[in-house]
Amino acid sequence: MPGRNIRLFIGFIAPITLGTFLFAFPHLPHPGLFVAAIYFVGVQSVLYSLIVEFWINRRVHFLSHSVLAFTILGLLSTLPWGLFWGVEFAINGAVVGLVVGLGLRTLMLNSAMNKTGRSQST
Repeated sequence: MPGRNIRLFIGFIAPITLGTFLFAFPHLPHPGLFVAAIYFVGVQSVLYSLIVEFWINRRVHFLSHSVLAFTILGLLSTLPWGLFWGVEFAINGAVVGLVVGLGLRTLMLNSAMNKTGRSQST
């Protein structure tokens, strides 16, 4: 199972990648769009990854609270651009935040279970 550094990297790159594909859907995104996404939401993705790894996944113990936190964090990550480009961009951020957050939480819980050999609460 991936360690902390891998989860942090996934937490940085996954929102950019997933968000680019959702934003460009149904067309195949141009590689330049991915570079633009790094420019526009790269800092937010780093902050999202750090907050999920060091705060939400460690302190929030109920899945329903985690889902709410991931969605709000994704929305907040894209809200400045959503105000400029439209509400669809902010909704895209909320969906990406939820999907990536649940994926990172699953990786973290699986890693913790493999380390300790016992189940963690979700």
